[in-house]
Amino acid sequence: MSPFLIDAHSHINFSAYKDDAPEVIRRAEDGAVWMFVVGSQIDTSRRAVEYAEQYEHIWAVVGLHPIHLVDTFVDKHEVGEEQEGVAFRTRREVFDADAYRILAAHPKTVGIGECGMDFYHIPEGMNVATVQREQEDAFRAQIALARELGLPLVVHVRDGAPTPSHSPSQREGEDKSGDAHEETIRILGGAYDAWDGVRPRGLIHCYSGTWNQAERYLAMGFNISFTGVITFTPTKKQRPIQEELWRVVRNVPLDRFHVETDCPYLTPEPHRGGRNEPAYVRHVAEKVAELRACPLQDIARASVENTMRMFWKMQS
Repeated sequence: MSPFLIDAHSHINFSAYKDDAPEVIRRAEDGAVWMFVVGSQIDTSRRAVEYAEQYEHIWAVVGLHPIHLVDTFVDKHEVGEEQEGVAFRTRREVFDADAYRILAAHPKTVGIGECGMDFYHIPEGMNVATVQREQEDAFRAQIALARELGLPLVVHVRDGAPTPSHSPSQREGEDKSGDAHEETIRILGGAYDAWDGVRPRGLIHCYSGTWNQAERYLAMGFNISFTGVITFTPTKKQRPIQEELWRVVRNVPLDRFHVETDCPYLTPEPHRGGRNEPAYVRHVAEKVAELRACPLQDIARASVENTMRMFWKMQS
């Protein structure tokens, strides 16, 4: 059976699903939704592979998220959600290429990530430049691993300043120094130069940048992935940021986008306030169809084809 949609980025390997993951997976399958389960450190990457082994319509992505390079606490309000189960404490991990190489060798591992740059979750009192340099080093190491193994990257990018995914009352106006998208573009562009013109490939997950930045990602060979953030009704203050994101949704070529949940986070309307899950990726696709004024079937078909094309190992 072919999927109606593929959730290109889920975290059912996280503790938010420890009690009911099989039911969550069944609901997705009932809606003809396949999914990628994405790791954020070595333990969750292992669990992603385990889920991929157990279920026919699940594939794994393995990698080290930039927030796990330091010890810190992430409050549920920092991800813009009110529901329980999304707060967590990170533990410091040093990227071990050999350990991730083993997980990436699994036949149902289709990508490296999520890796990238996060200027938001920098603990108070830490040197911002030092943390960002460590993030860049880990990111470059994972780019190199993806290059070595011929796998796409799943790239995380989060600025220090608030975006529409955040709670309106939380950290208004805070800036943790620099534009994470510009830094990511610089790093990926440098990888392109270092590889003698061989393009790194992958997707920019949970896209939050501008159309100008999206055009540059696309020119480098990366696709753009959208979450439930595009379904949110913005406040007056957030409206310009959300309008720019909707502009990206309307303008990304039909053969260059993906839809995802990033569950348990970023629950789309009409379920916002509850825990997210892969079945809800349909709401993201519906919003893409609305913004592009085209049938849902066309959006669903294109997103599945794009995912199949990008993560070619799925088709083997």
